[in-house]
Amino acid sequence: MVVEPKDIKYKGKKASNKREYFRLNERIRINVQQIEKPDQDQHIDDLTVKATEKVYEFHTHDISAGGIAFFSEVFFREGSYLEVTLIFKETEPPFEPVKVTATVLRAEQVENSRFYNISAMFFGIDQRDRCIIERYIFLRQREMIAEKRIGFL
Repeated sequence: MVVEPKDIKYKGKKASNKREYFRLNERIRINVQQIEKPDQDQHIDDLTVKATEKVYEFHTHDISAGGIAFFSEVFFREGSYLEVTLIFKETEPPFEPVKVTATVLRAEQVENSRFYNISAMFFGIDQRDRCIIERYIFLRQREMIAEKRIGFL
């Protein structure tokens, strides 16, 4: 279901939510690769992929037009840069995969687990790609509402 950007409770305290976009709690396949930090004179769009890093496949548990959250067996340090390919579920109309760059905002180890909860924010994202993500979120929201109302589609 889509979650509205509003104030939330986090660890027992009321936290002001700074989200600008609606988010969708959904499992979407993503391919993630760590990329090098840009030099000071290097433009964000000119980031290069580290040759030694391999591409990891994960699934999101939360997505918005501003970023994603996913569980990972690999630790990505806060502030590191990622190249993320979003591979959307089959829908009508179909959505092509979207490749975006992101920076890791939070990386916490899940209690009693080998997994990390990674939150990443998109940056330097093309407006067209952001619109594709937003369209997908609202399409899936309509489908989820219809499933609740009339049963499985």
